[in-house]
Amino acid sequence: WHVEEAVKGLAWQSIQTEIEWARKEVRQGQRSPLAYFMKLRMMTPELLAQNMGVSAWRVRWHLRPYGFKRMKPQVLKRYAECLEVPVESLKNYNGNGPDHVE
Repeated sequence: WHVEEAVKGLAWQSIQTEIEWARKEVRQGQRSPLAYFMKLRMMTPELLAQNMGVSAWRVRWHLRPYGFKRMKPQVLKRYAECLEVPVESLKNYNGNGPDHVE
C-alpha cells in the first residue's frame, strides 16, 4: 500500500505542477485561458480535439492568445461545454484570483 500511495502522491503532485505552470503562462500572456482549463481537466490538445471533433492543430492554435482572441463565439461555447466551465470563465480567465469550477 505504501508504494501505491507514494506513486499516486507523486502523480498528483506532477499534475498540480502542470496546472500551476499553465496558470503562470496564462497570467504572463504566453498562453490562452484554454491552456489552463485543458490542464485542469487533465486533457491534452489531442484529447480535447477528439472531444471537440476538430483537428489537434486547431486546438493548438487556440492555445495561443492570438488565436484564442479571434475565436468565434460558437467555438468558445463548444470548448466551454467540453471542459465543463462557464463560457465567461473560459473567456475572461487571466491566471489570477478564483480560478475554476470543479
